[in-house]
Amino acid sequence: MIHIVYPHADRPTPPDVIGQQLAQAVSGLDEVRLHTHHTLGRIRPQVGDVLIGHAYPCPYSTLRWSWRQSGWGRRILLQPFSLDDREHGHLDDLIASCDWFLAITGDYWWQQLPQTRHAPCLNKIRQLDLGLDRSRFRRIKTDLAPASDRRWLYIGNDHPGKGLNLLNQLAQALGLCISWAGEARRSSPRAYPHLRHLGHMDWSTAEAQQVLAAHDFLIMVGQHDACPTTVIEAMAWGLVPVCRPSTGYDASPGVLNLRAPDVVGMAQEMRAIQSLSTDQLEPVRQAGEKALETRFRWDLFASTVKEAVQTPAPAETQAIAPRRPKPLPAPYRSMGWHCRAALARTCLPERALQAWKPWGRP
Repeated sequence: MIHIVYPHADRPTPPDVIGQQLAQAVSGLDEVRLHTHHTLGRIRPQVGDVLIGHAYPCPYSTLRWSWRQSGWGRRILLQPFSLDDREHGHLDDLIASCDWFLAITGDYWWQQLPQTRHAPCLNKIRQLDLGLDRSRFRRIKTDLAPASDRRWLYIGNDHPGKGLNLLNQLAQALGLCISWAGEARRSSPRAYPHLRHLGHMDWSTAEAQQVLAAHDFLIMVGQHDACPTTVIEAMAWGLVPVCRPSTGYDASPGVLNLRAPDVVGMAQEMRAIQSLSTDQLEPVRQAGEKALETRFRWDLFASTVKEAVQTPAPAETQAIAPRRPKPLPAPYRSMGWHCRAALARTCLPERALQAWKPWGRP
């Protein structure tokens, strides 16, 4: 049996769509059972069963507690990954003990791995690209606005790795009000007065699609962002993604990069991008379309996953060098906080969880 520990609700966006695609990818190999990833639980395997999924930090969450049980034929870690130890440092023990680590990570982070403390485990780490169902993500922005009327949109939450402080400073430097669609803690919008917070949006609705059609550029300036799927969604919608390399997208087809080291330089780069002619921007959009057709495909995702399930682990690897502890600014959370949240998700009904939302963000 193959046990998958991943969010898998009926939604076309990560993380849930990843769980759905995982189940489809391995459905022909063995019986598949899906489990909730951020609740307390333990799977007792039959000898030879496969465990694959996303690790929640609490040691008694489903993947971690099950991971420690004996009898697994394969243990495969699969989840977003960047070199931000505060966000992903808790994975060290799982990376060291897994058979395979399928890292959902952008080229920017992937190219750095050989020079990091994770180098001893490179023989069992594979870069994994996500896909996009084009029937659910169609072209919405058909024609770009004239240079003087173009608008910028950020899609995402208020996690520190997303760089909202920098984005707010850029908007101020440019004299713009950059739109922001995504969930946030209650106090966040007041902290970024130059961002126009639109709240969470369901992109399948006509109202949300009007918002997309009113913008030309997706702007992502995160310092530690594994490779946000929003970027490939924006390609499909017809927006032009503009990203710092530290979002994972570095010299990626269909993406324009901001490479300056400071606000002044990045603001100048954004002005230059804003003033590009439509003839100059159209090849970027075409390159994004080609990337969706050739790289970001669920069939390629499935091939990589099936290969990991069917392939024995490589030779034993060395331990990962210990990380240096760093302070945890909100909303990075302590282990105790993660365990309390997991207990709440396990014990409280869904209606109470929706009203409470103790984790403060997706």
